[in-house]
Amino acid sequence: MLPFIDEWKPSSPQRTPFFFVLLLAVAALIVWKRPKMHPVRWMLLAFLLALAFLQTRHQAVLAIVSAVLLPAAFATVPRETEMTRPVWLAASGCALVLIAIRLAWPITPDEVESNPWKLIASVPGELRSQPVLNGYVMGGPLLLSGIKPYVDGRGDMYGDELVIGYKKITDGDAAMLDQVVDKWGIRWAILPHRYKKLVALLEHDHDWKKIREDRTGIVFVRVSA
Repeated sequence: MLPFIDEWKPSSPQRTPFFFVLLLAVAALIVWKRPKMHPVRWMLLAFLLALAFLQTRHQAVLAIVSAVLLPAAFATVPRETEMTRPVWLAASGCALVLIAIRLAWPITPDEVESNPWKLIASVPGELRSQPVLNGYVMGGPLLLSGIKPYVDGRGDMYGDELVIGYKKITDGDAAMLDQVVDKWGIRWAILPHRYKKLVALLEHDHDWKKIREDRTGIVFVRVSA
């Protein structure tokens, strides 16, 4: 199943451009400031960088460890003069202002394919406890809403057979879809628009009816169930 899961694929500027922009910025800062750090720590960062290039999922580990090690390496001010009382007070004041601004102006989660909260909220109550066929990245939000998904981001926990079969379904394999629907008693589906072949298959199947749609995805119900 590895070729189907984005986080296991090699890092590339097309897939994660922000990672490469940040990486170039940090590399330029290292060349400019020439931080001092134990060779073993440099080896650790190099090892994690290699892992991040091999698989996208390791970018987070590299970022976390770098945030722990690099600031101390860049620090050149003696410890006793690092932070005076006025500086502490100014920093604390700025932090309180930022907290007050955030409390007055809270963040509303974006409605995207990986967080289709309005679409999930629109699903009728009688369907929420029924077996569902869902978009891969929609599995997590479904779990958080108390709905058991067909599959979610932990693809390795579901096994090759299910994930590969799921990929065939999303590619428009009608026979595999019928097999899965019969095996698991699938009652409804919530899918992103980018599953164009599967969406087209359900739209032209008289056993399925579209009941909800927004910019994040589509909800179908199996009328013949």
